[in-house]
Amino acid sequence: MNFRCLFLGLTLEIWSQSPLAIPLPQRPPDTLPPEQYISHVNANNTITWQLWAPAAKAVEVVTGPTPDRYVSHPMTKNDQGIWSFTSEPLQPSLYEYFFNVDGFRSVDTGNA
Repeated sequence: MNFRCLFLGLTLEIWSQSPLAIPLPQRPPDTLPPEQYISHVNANNTITWQLWAPAAKAVEVVTGPTPDRYVSHPMTKNDQGIWSFTSEPLQPSLYEYFFNVDGFRSVDTGNA
């Protein structure tokens, strides 16, 4: 085994057990049904974007295909930590979007 691999392995082992190690992200409680925090298309052709982010201070869903056409839609948070925004009725199509969570760009992890 070369020295670099040994050093990296030992460093990672020590770091992972240190109190400074970053904890794994939280996940929604098992008692919360996924349909309450996963984005979906409604029967009236509106889209309800949803994201479980209880510690977030501000969340937006950003729509549009390119940066010069992005539109930010502020989301509101309920008491379970679920942020949501519902669009106006839209024509069936492919719509590009992402979440802006406290300034961090995030994909919709609940969308296949």
